[in-house]
Amino acid sequence: MNIAKMPYFNHRNYILSEIKHLDITIQEAFLLLYIDFCNEFQMEFTMELASENLGLSMEEVDELIANVIQVGYLEMEMVNGKVVYNMDQLFTMSINNEPVNKKQFMDLFELYEDSFGRPLSQSETAKLSEWMTIYDLQLIDYALREAIVYNKVKMEYVEAILRAWKNKGFTKEDYEKGDR
Repeated sequence: MNIAKMPYFNHRNYILSEIKHLDITIQEAFLLLYIDFCNEFQMEFTMELASENLGLSMEEVDELIANVIQVGYLEMEMVNGKVVYNMDQLFTMSINNEPVNKKQFMDLFELYEDSFGRPLSQSETAKLSEWMTIYDLQLIDYALREAIVYNKVKMEYVEAILRAWKNKGFTKEDYEKGDR
């Protein structure tokens, strides 16, 4: 399952929250935001429109596109005779800028649904997707397990654990060593 295809995953929030981890410039981020906007509303993305709307020259837009293609965040494809810009690879990266382990990703959703004893609601799915852009997947798993131990299986409780761990600089390695 591709996180980018999830109905509650907000691409633009991800890009904005992960700029520093993605190792892209502000101009590259704005280009990606603009492409995502065009894709979401099924508007044709052209270099001319990007140049006009982003206040950049055609050469600058071309260079930005080449840069984000080079780092693997953007792909150009021909679909029905039109150029389509695909950013799915960008959204399959973890906060460590490594590909998300899709089995671990699916296991995490299943763990939450099993622990809650029901399918996750729309808002819970959105919250879990948001956490995946902020926290290590394994740490999210561990936070739920902590909540289970204390019999407080609620998204708010898990989020409080995650925030506390982040504030303390607590990592999955710390958890695995038994530190609390």
